Amino acid sequence: MDLRGWSVVLFGDFRSIGKAEAIRRLESLGARVADTVTGETDLMILATGERGPIPRTEHMLRIPEFDEEALLGMLECGDVAASRVDEQPPPFLPRTPDAAAPDAPAPDDAEAVYALVEGADWSAFVPDRDLMPLRARLAELERHRGVTAAHRLATRRLRDTGEARLWHPFGHGAEIVGHAMSPDGRYLATGSWCSDGDYDAGGVLQIWDIASGRCVNTISDVDGGVGWPDYERTIQWSADGSRLAVAYATNSVGVWSPTQENGNPIATIDVSDGNSRPSQFALSPDGRSVYYHSTTNGDGGLQGCVVPVNRGTLYWLPQRVKTDHPYGMARQLPARVREAFEQAEVREGVGRWIENPVWSPDGTRLFGTNAICVDAGTREVGWYMPASMAALRPDGSRVAAVTRDGLSFLDAAGGRIEAGPFDLGTACSLRWATGRPNRLAVLTRGSDTAAPAVHIFDGERHMGSTVVAHPQWDDVERWCGDRNAWSWAPDGDRAAILTDAGTVEVWSFADPARAERLRTFAADGTDAVYWGVGDTLVLAAYTGVRFVRTESGGIVGDFTFPQDPEGPRPVEGAGAYEFERQIFPLDDHTWAMTLEADVVVAPSDREDALDSVLTWAVGRRHGWPVRWGELKVLPDFLAAVEVLDSEAGDVLRESPS
Repeated sequence: MDLRGWSVVLFGDFRSIGKAEAIRRLESLGARVADTVTGETDLMILATGERGPIPRTEHMLRIPEFDEEALLGMLECGDVAASRVDEQPPPFLPRTPDAAAPDAPAPDDAEAVYALVEGADWSAFVPDRDLMPLRARLAELERHRGVTAAHRLATRRLRDTGEARLWHPFGHGAEIVGHAMSPDGRYLATGSWCSDGDYDAGGVLQIWDIASGRCVNTISDVDGGVGWPDYERTIQWSADGSRLAVAYATNSVGVWSPTQENGNPIATIDVSDGNSRPSQFALSPDGRSVYYHSTTNGDGGLQGCVVPVNRGTLYWLPQRVKTDHPYGMARQLPARVREAFEQAEVREGVGRWIENPVWSPDGTRLFGTNAICVDAGTREVGWYMPASMAALRPDGSRVAAVTRDGLSFLDAAGGRIEAGPFDLGTACSLRWATGRPNRLAVLTRGSDTAAPAVHIFDGERHMGSTVVAHPQWDDVERWCGDRNAWSWAPDGDRAAILTDAGTVEVWSFADPARAERLRTFAADGTDAVYWGVGDTLVLAAYTGVRFVRTESGGIVGDFTFPQDPEGPRPVEGAGAYEFERQIFPLDDHTWAMTLEADVVVAPSDREDALDSVLTWAVGRRHGWPVRWGELKVLPDFLAAVEVLDSEAGDVLRESPS
């Protein structure tokens, strides 16, 4: 956040830094720190517990207000200190040969893999770097030899690191209202609103490791619930997957780390117009700014604002702003843009939004499905083209836009038409491939003379069309939840398509002129399909999530929410409260409970059922199969008392069965 030239007023005693030090550091970043609020003030910052000036003048109500935690975040981001390059940690394995290297263990050589695991330096184990290749190597060994001593040893060592915790997936106590896949295809985030409509009960945010098909983290008690039923894009990832922006508490946006434990968001913005539903927003690629769809310009300029979400809390009433503000969009539209709005019959003074906003990959521009481009630095509209639908290419260089004349490809920087228009029929969805950023799928509606179809473009050339019975959902229908009928594979040659027959079809578009349907799976009411790492499809719906291997159709994980088995819980009374988050449904009739890292209370002979539900969550990011370890399955809580520490054991002893 660039504070140069900004006028800032501090209120209260800043305990974490000291007011004098705060002033010194703000001034070193180019800010002007004043004693009183004037017409020139840009920001107010309140120390912890400080209420600020009361009563407040009308002008004070127009000024963004940050808390002390937000101040610390501003100073951290603004410090111009010499960067220090950390030493790379030593390698985990004695060698990590490529599978094709002459000295690589054969996939079925259990003894060689065991020696590799035994010789590893587990003190240097880094989950994000080391777990996935190790898991892939052991999965290949399992395909040839089953679960071996190498799997057992790796699991013991992994648990010894303290990174692994036994985890169940049943955190959602209500239907899923939002979901989003991380940009790298490794994780899925799902969010639920409030159980039984109880707003005070809070919502739940869950993180899933797509390759293993398991939940690896659950963040509970999200104030006011995640998102809102039937509202889209209420969960968004930063480009590097380190942050999640979530609409919550009706009309606020918070930022969480996907690996954090239960708790408050890292940062929160409360800048709505008081609307009783979530507003549209877009998280910047670095996860530190948000474009928020709120009224800031009453004179017909572009509506909305760009605000920081680094740390702490921002409270602002942007609708009260009467003049230019650094967070608001430019108050005047260029003449050519105003004329274009008039041609599109956009009503004067309202409706000039960035619809379904997204950022360019470099964070310099904002784009909308209404074919608008805004400079994120100056907040000025760069160009606008009257269009019914538009989509930004993943590399940020082109925009595909559908106008009354057909599909055109525009230069993203200037809005010039580079190719088209192509008359394809009525387009309802535009899907760029991330693995091949010049490849576009255009889904069109059926008509009296044509069936629903998909049209493939490469480098702005039409390469072929294929009849596909997709559901014909419209990308610009904002109030229908996170529906997604099309997902490209990472290679850009294949795609998964939901059909109106309740199935998902996997197609090859290696030769778009002769597309080939490879296989078909049941979709069971699925509302969205994602293609993640490991050739794993994610089928998401209001009532659950399923993970399917594309090659075999094998189900990796299949979970329904909410579940409430008819049988008794493992413990009642104080124990039920103490172990509430560890009690989970094993099936429609049976409850089970996780205890220590390798202990589960469940009926005997249910190891397969437990393996299909549980995982060892490593670093709250990666799933590790429980069948690779030595899970202790105990029949009831009385048997568990002996393996627990004294405090937990005392709770169970005092609990009725």
